Amino acid sequence: MLRTARRSFAVANAQTARFSPCLAPVSLQSTSRPLNRGLATSGRPPRPVLPEPKELTVGDEYNIKYIDLKPSETSSTRKPTIVFLHGAPGSYEDFKYMIPLLQDHARIIGLSLPGNGGSTVLAKDKYYDRIQAATVGRSALDALTSLCTSDEPVFVAGHSFGGHSAINVTGFNEMEGRKLNVQGLVLLSSAGLRLHRGLRKYDVQPVWRMLSSSLPFVESAGKWVSRFLYTQMWRFPKSGSTEHYVAGIVRCATTDFAVINGHVNSVTAIPSFMAWARDDPLIEEEIFLEVGAMCHPGPRFAFERGGHNIQKTKAAFLADALVQWTQDVLNEGMSKHTRDVVVHP
Repeated sequence: MLRTARRSFAVANAQTARFSPCLAPVSLQSTSRPLNRGLATSGRPPRPVLPEPKELTVGDEYNIKYIDLKPSETSSTRKPTIVFLHGAPGSYEDFKYMIPLLQDHARIIGLSLPGNGGSTVLAKDKYYDRIQAATVGRSALDALTSLCTSDEPVFVAGHSFGGHSAINVTGFNEMEGRKLNVQGLVLLSSAGLRLHRGLRKYDVQPVWRMLSSSLPFVESAGKWVSRFLYTQMWRFPKSGSTEHYVAGIVRCATTDFAVINGHVNSVTAIPSFMAWARDDPLIEEEIFLEVGAMCHPGPRFAFERGGHNIQKTKAAFLADALVQWTQDVLNEGMSKHTRDVVVHP
């Protein structure tokens, strides 16, 4: 079976991979290794340790692992809630360098999306349907609706394919009566409105077809290929579970860019914050600029260097900028923002 899997994938996608087309998360532990060539390597802070996760049951479908850090009560300043959504695959640990820098200024919620970071699918049928890209975004909205009050000012932040999840959360929320008080959308090295170069170069659709096959031996081969791709070709940690990597493949392969475009169009009134690095090995700058042109005006930061994982390499800068921007939004100071891109080293 393994020889068959190798041959099937080689015929369908014969290119040699260097970087994951989906995402290079910071953790699991530490999954940024595949992108070290594209990352700034100097001046990194010591690796923080986040608290043990809590668990939330969402309907009868999911058990979600998350962290929830409350700010200190010493200040009378109105404080936002910042939600972090990771890419494909990943976990809330991907934001561990930013979270300690923000937790005195905001409530911080970090979610591990279904199939990743210990979050599981409870329903026994249609497993792959329940970890598809838009479905995962919907599960995040349902979780946040349970965790946040209706008047709590929420800023939804996503990295890489987590940017799509953040767009899904805000889009579904707008379309369904604003059950969540979303005040801002934060996109960090986010996937965009069309295929970026990583997905154009490394097609994961053949693997998705194997996973979704009705033939058990083909599905098993698809799981093997998913794990092989991440751990052998893209050098992700072998400690990650097979389901962790399968979930990453499924989210990438089931991304519907028509849905993403529709959700972006529905949230143009929501203030936005965007940042990326020009040396990102996965996503070209044009992708970021296209999203930025459609979203509401707000900060646009382009780093000359920083790689794909700017939530790690530029953690201090981004944390400071987010604190200032969220307060500007809450104090109705958005009018001073434009879509102009500010370049930093």
